[in-house]
Amino acid sequence: MRNDLTTALAISGALLVSLVGLGCDDAATCADDAKCAADTAAPTDTLTTPDAVPSDTFEVEPADETDVSVAEDTAGPLDTTPEVDVEVDVAAPAGTEVMSDKDAFKVWFDGPTSMRVGTNTSFSVTLQDLAALPVEGLALAPTFIHTAMGHGGAKTPSASELGGGVYQVTNLVPSMAGKWSLEIKLPGADKAHLVVTVTN
Repeated sequence: MRNDLTTALAISGALLVSLVGLGCDDAATCADDAKCAADTAAPTDTLTTPDAVPSDTFEVEPADETDVSVAEDTAGPLDTTPEVDVEVDVAAPAGTEVMSDKDAFKVWFDGPTSMRVGTNTSFSVTLQDLAALPVEGLALAPTFIHTAMGHGGAKTPSASELGGGVYQVTNLVPSMAGKWSLEIKLPGADKAHLVVTVTN
């Protein structure tokens, strides 16, 4: 009897030691506790993670709080309008354009290209050089000659300067029908002329 009791106690002690080694604190509760039952399951393979790096290993520098100021644009808003080259179409002077005999001047005779015998007619004459600049300060000394007979009209033509390269030629009075040439003298022994038709 005593031997049986001793054996029972030994078995109980061994069982208790076994349960405590498996992680259960209460032997009586562990038999019914599902958590402890899970503890008694065979251990599974676990991943070994490296030791955490102490938080004081890295030094984090504070953010740069330098004040960045935007330069004020004192020149005003930026003009983004594209530049466009505009060519100004300058109207040519009125009248019939001719070149001087030596091609040194452009001449415009503004007046009738047909006339009547005995009619006093005037012409506006505009002079420009090859750079399209007005030619001023000239004494034109105009002539008005019958091309076939070689004589002049009933009056002696005259010219006056109006400015800006424009001259007024007056007293053009043809004495007979036919072709008449209005001619003006220019610098450099140059000249320009316009032929008009005269009828009775």
